[in-house]
Amino acid sequence: MSGSVAHIMPANGGAGRTVYLREVQGAEGTAATLTAADYAPALAVALTPASTMVTRRTVSPEQPGNRPIDTMIHATYSAQMEVVPRTISAADGSDCPVCDPELRAGGWARTADSTDKTYTYVLQTAPSEVLTAQVVQINAGNTRYIQTAAQDVRGSTTIEARAGETIKVAIEGLGPLTSPSSVTNPSPATGSAWSGTLTDPTGDPLVFEGARTYIYDPADATLYGGGSLSSPDTAGDVLYFKIDPTRAVTARTGASAAGGIHGALPNATGATINIEVELTAGDVFTLQAKKVAATPLYFFARVTQRGTSNTMTVLCWFCITDLSETEVVDSRFVASITGTLLYPPDVSDNSPPAGTSPTQAIGAASNYGLPLMPTTTLPKGLAFIQFATP
Repeated sequence: MSGSVAHIMPANGGAGRTVYLREVQGAEGTAATLTAADYAPALAVALTPASTMVTRRTVSPEQPGNRPIDTMIHATYSAQMEVVPRTISAADGSDCPVCDPELRAGGWARTADSTDKTYTYVLQTAPSEVLTAQVVQINAGNTRYIQTAAQDVRGSTTIEARAGETIKVAIEGLGPLTSPSSVTNPSPATGSAWSGTLTDPTGDPLVFEGARTYIYDPADATLYGGGSLSSPDTAGDVLYFKIDPTRAVTARTGASAAGGIHGALPNATGATINIEVELTAGDVFTLQAKKVAATPLYFFARVTQRGTSNTMTVLCWFCITDLSETEVVDSRFVASITGTLLYPPDVSDNSPPAGTSPTQAIGAASNYGLPLMPTTTLPKGLAFIQFATP
């Protein structure tokens, strides 16, 4: 039996012959022009055409039977990436971390500062920036490919880390397809080879290891696991954390939109943090007592990239809303904490305390607050990620 399989789109064992491109748009409503330079080394990506079928039913002898109407045509979007910092010099966007577009389109506002060589991302409830995303699927012989593209994409971006594993960000959202012609053919096939030079980022992804991690009560200056911020004990080690903006992204409908929607808007329902720690006997720092009293707590994690001095710092304030201290994992008692994120306090004297002033700006203090404060004023928000090259 003979025949050609050059037209077949093999998934190669599930990994997929796929190229993921994306770029933050200069303005909403105008798609970015994507090239191979916008390639992103995602662990997983999906850009799936979606729509709403409006059923119609007239009063007639046979009741159902009318043709439906296809409307609200768009694409759902998700991507997961490892956090790979770059050595910061210019802080002009050319040396930002590889996951920069996914953070900025998912609720994290970026402030760049070349003076202290930092990029600081602040979690906000504002709509955020938008990006253009494209997924290209290539056939076996690279003689044809199909592509799906969406613009004005907004999402909700989480950051997640487990001890001994790479730190990851993941975004889920949606956006309209890039042109009205895509309404009838959202994933057009191209009868030629896909070309472009793709380069993975230099440097290792961040691994959640050798990290400084704190869960701290600033009101009475107590640290989970004991010790102090400048000299913490090793008991009660952090095993895992995840910060979730919990932004429910919905289509922004409009009568003038060719495909039914203009873009996407997020509904921020309350950002959360999940933490797993080794359980300690407590004494001064009893998690149950902190939960019952709704005590504002401070979470801090700082990781250094292997082979460099580049760091990533994550911090936020939270109250425990759910707590389990009975789980046994790998011969250890593990406390699983769920918390709701709070407005920051005045870090100089904890007055006002966390969770009481929506207009309170983040500050810097020794071992408390952001390690480096950019000369450019940071926006107000609920959580902070700072990349720095000391």
